Amino acid sequence: MNTPTLTIFANFRINNEERYQRMKDSFESFKDIKAQKWVINVRGSYKLKTIFF
Repeated sequence: MNTPTLTIFANFRINNEERYQRMKDSFESFKDIKAQKWVINVRGSYKLKTIFF
C-alpha cells in the first residue's frame, strides 16, 4: 500500500512591509507541516528579504 504524500505549492507577492510582517506572522501556522515537497514562488520588492527569512 502506498503512503500518502503532501506537496505544498505557495505563491507569495510580498511588496511592502505590511505584507512581509503578515507573512512572517502566518508562517507559524504552517511551518510544522510535514510535506514531502515545498514549491514556493516569491515575487515583489521584498522577494529577497522573504526568501532569506
